[in-house]
Amino acid sequence: MEGNTAFADHRDAAPAVLQRSHPTLHKHLFGPGPKRILSLDGGGVLGVIEIAFIEKIEAILRERTKNPRLVLSDYFDLIGGTSTGAIIATALAIGMTAKQVKNLYFDFAGAIFRRPRTSVPLVTPQFHAGALASKLYYILGDRQLRSEDLKTGLAIIAKRIDTGSPWVLTNNPRARYWEDPKPNPKTGKPDYIGNKRYKLRDLVRASTSAPFYFSPKKIRIVEDEPEGLFVDGGVSAYNNPSLQLLMLAGIKGYGFNWHIGKEDLLLISIGAGWARPRISLREGTRSWAALLAVKTLRSVIWDSHVNTLKLLQWISEPRRPWPIDTEIGTLQGEFLGIRLGGKELLTFQRYDLDFDPEWLKKETGEDVTKEEAAQLIDIMNPAVMPRVYELAVKSASSQVLVDDFPTAFDTSPRHRTILS
Repeated sequence: MEGNTAFADHRDAAPAVLQRSHPTLHKHLFGPGPKRILSLDGGGVLGVIEIAFIEKIEAILRERTKNPRLVLSDYFDLIGGTSTGAIIATALAIGMTAKQVKNLYFDFAGAIFRRPRTSVPLVTPQFHAGALASKLYYILGDRQLRSEDLKTGLAIIAKRIDTGSPWVLTNNPRARYWEDPKPNPKTGKPDYIGNKRYKLRDLVRASTSAPFYFSPKKIRIVEDEPEGLFVDGGVSAYNNPSLQLLMLAGIKGYGFNWHIGKEDLLLISIGAGWARPRISLREGTRSWAALLAVKTLRSVIWDSHVNTLKLLQWISEPRRPWPIDTEIGTLQGEFLGIRLGGKELLTFQRYDLDFDPEWLKKETGEDVTKEEAAQLIDIMNPAVMPRVYELAVKSASSQVLVDDFPTAFDTSPRHRTILS
C-alpha cells in the first residue's frame, strides 16, 4: 500500500469523457507540442502565498478549458519546487486540487512549527523534524519517485552537504541516474541506488530541512555505505528554482530535451514573499555570531533569487516584470534577443507578494504598517498565515490574467476536442 487511503483518490469520480482527458505522465514528459512549467520557491509558512496564486491559476484554467475538474497536474508538464515549494509541488503532482493543497498546507504548518521543550536556541534545531516526517508519511506513504501516482513531471531540489552539491531529483526515466547500475566488477555491487527508488517523503523532507530550524535528512545513496546528508534546497542557488527548471528542460544531459522558444516553453514562477533581508547597524554589531550567520545566509539566498529573476527577465519579455534594483529597474526593453537578432527563449511570468506597505496598498487596497509587514515576513510563524493568505488572494486576483496562458500552450487539438 503506497499511502494513506484518505488521499488515494484526490478527485471525486468524474465522467469517463473527462477522465480520459487527463494526460499521461509519458505525454507530459515526452509528448509533442509546447511544454508548461510551474516553479515554486522556498519560504517556510509563506508558501501560503503560492497557494493563493495556484488557486487563481486553477480557476482560470478550468474556465478556459470548460473543465471544472481540471487540476494543475493536467496542465503543467513539470512542477518543481524547493523547500516549502517542494511540498506544494509534490502535492500538485500527485493530482491534488488547489483547495486540497491549501487544506493540507494549513494543517501541516500548525503541526510542524511547534518548538520542542528541549530546544536550545542556537544549539539544537528549533523544530522537531519528526512532526514533519510524520505528516509527509501520512500524505505520501511509501511512494517512490517512480510512482504511477505522479500525474506529471516533478522536480525536487535539496542540498547534499557531505559532498557540497545541490541535487535536482526528477521523475524523468531518461535521467542519467534513474536506473540502478550494473554491479561494479571491483566491488560486486552497484555504485549507487537508482533515483527511481528514492521515496518521495524522504526527498521532500530533505528539501525542507532548513539549517537552524530542522535537523538534516539522511538518505541512502549506496547500499551498505554511509548515507548522504541533505539540507534545505534553499541553501543553494535554487531557492527560486525557476532557472534550474528551465535548464532541466533544455540541457540535453538532463534527459527532457524540450524545445526552447516563446511558443514552445511556458514558465510560471511563484514566489513566497518579496522582501529584501536587512540587518540594522545595531543588530549587525551586537548579534551573536551564529545568529548573524543565519541572517546573512538569508541575504545570500535573496541575491541568488534576484539574479535568477534578472536573467529570466533578460531572456524573455514578461507582461509584468519585477524591479531588480534601482540601477537597472525591471529590464523592460533590455531583452537580450534584440541584440542577438533572435526571439525570446521562453514565455515567462513571475507572481509574488511584495511586503512593502506602499505596494500592498496599491495592489490590494489594504493598509499594512511597516511594523505589521515586518511581522508577516516571519517564515516560521504559522500565526501570520491567515493574514498573508488574505493579502495574497487579493494580489493574485489582479496579477494572474488569462493572457498569461497563451493559446499556443493549450493542450493538443485532440485534448481540446474531448474537453469540449
